[in-house]
Amino acid sequence: MSFEKIYQEIKLPTTTSNSPFFEDIQLHLIMFIKLLRDANKIIMENRKPDMHIEWKQEGSRTSPVTQADIKANELICNCINDTFYFEKFVIVSEENKEILFNERNNISLDAIWVIDPLDGTSSYINYDVESASYLDNGFTVNIARLEKRNKYQPDGSIVTFWKPVFGIISTPTDNMVYFGGEGIGSYQFTPDNNLLPIGMNYPKKAEKNFNDILSKRKVRVGISASHCNQKTKDLITTLFDDNYESYSSGSSMKFIDVYLGKTDFYPRLGTTMEWDICAAVAIGESCGFNIKIFDESIKCFSTLNNLTSVVFNKLDLHNPYFIVY
Repeated sequence: MSFEKIYQEIKLPTTTSNSPFFEDIQLHLIMFIKLLRDANKIIMENRKPDMHIEWKQEGSRTSPVTQADIKANELICNCINDTFYFEKFVIVSEENKEILFNERNNISLDAIWVIDPLDGTSSYINYDVESASYLDNGFTVNIARLEKRNKYQPDGSIVTFWKPVFGIISTPTDNMVYFGGEGIGSYQFTPDNNLLPIGMNYPKKAEKNFNDILSKRKVRVGISASHCNQKTKDLITTLFDDNYESYSSGSSMKFIDVYLGKTDFYPRLGTTMEWDICAAVAIGESCGFNIKIFDESIKCFSTLNNLTSVVFNKLDLHNPYFIVY
């Protein structure tokens, strides 16, 4: 049976979103899953020990860029431009020229696409000459869609903000795909074309009971092997003392591990950009998980629900420190 036939027989919940994007969600999902699998193929074909690597400066951070980053970005941008030609949108990508805030915050835009064509390039190029093998498969392809939403304030005024309404992530090494959207929940799409729900039913929010977890076992904390600084260690100790176990994974998979129940808590107290997390946030918020801005006042896990959720399309595209649970 063809991929299209299998997927057309899968029925997603009727969305509560008023976004025109979700009116053709079946068609869009087929397109995006194919697109990510094509990007995965490009990325893996270009993963060679002698690949050309350039280095670019992003503020205080130096990042590697390969032909895989560039080619995957071109593929994704062209597909979005061709598919959504009837909309007014901009594409914010790690590999594209910077778009000024006034242009991407234009009220007349239908959407903003946020892309990281190869999230975790440092993992992608991590090759060990002695063993003649790659040491790390922690890289992903990330695509998210932002749309305008209105929020009513206590004084009756209305604030317009940009919300991640759809996110999709793939892991090139195994062709696994994860996606989620406003009102439809979140799912894992396997290489053999099976659809598995992630997390809870939308819009139920997670009220994680860490006391209950600690009564049964240690809290599983997701960390980055290359970005676990002293501030992160101090936070984990403050919250859980020594009643935790650390699990390391790469790029957006630290989010996905929380959503799949492999870990309970992921803190990131280091530099990230909006394209690093936007797709993962869309998936997590679509199945009830919390992505909150870190606050120095955190002293115990019972206060986590008081924190503010992350926001997107800021003047500065750097993210604040955040936690996921």
